[in-house]
Amino acid sequence: MYQKALFSDKKYYKAYYNLGNIYLADERYSNAIENYNLALKYNKENPYVHYNLACAYIKTAEIKKAKSELIKAVTLNNNIAEVHYNLAFVYNKLNKPKLAQTYMDNYNKLTNNL
Repeated sequence: MYQKALFSDKKYYKAYYNLGNIYLADERYSNAIENYNLALKYNKENPYVHYNLACAYIKTAEIKKAKSELIKAVTLNNNIAEVHYNLAFVYNKLNKPKLAQTYMDNYNKLTNNL
C-alpha cells in the first residue's frame, strides 16, 4: 500500500516513514535509514521521523548520527519521553554521564517516574 501511495505521490513523506518503520521492525536497518531519510527530504519538521531514524542508527552503532537526530527530535518536540530516554542512552554510550543523567531525569519527569 505504501508503494502504491508513493507511485501516486513521490513526495508523500508518511509512506516513506511507515516503510521505514516496517524495515526497522524487520531489522533491515539500512532500508529503514534510507526510507527515513527520504521522509525527511519531504518533511524535516516531524520529530518522530528523526526519532525513528535515530533508533535505526543506534541499531547500527552509529551513535553520533543517532545523537544528532535525537537532538533534532527534542528540538522539534521536547515532550516525547522516548526521545529523552534514548538521548540518555546515547550520552551514556558517548561517556557523558552528566548529560545522560539530565535526559534520564527529563524522561522520568515526562513519565512521572520520580
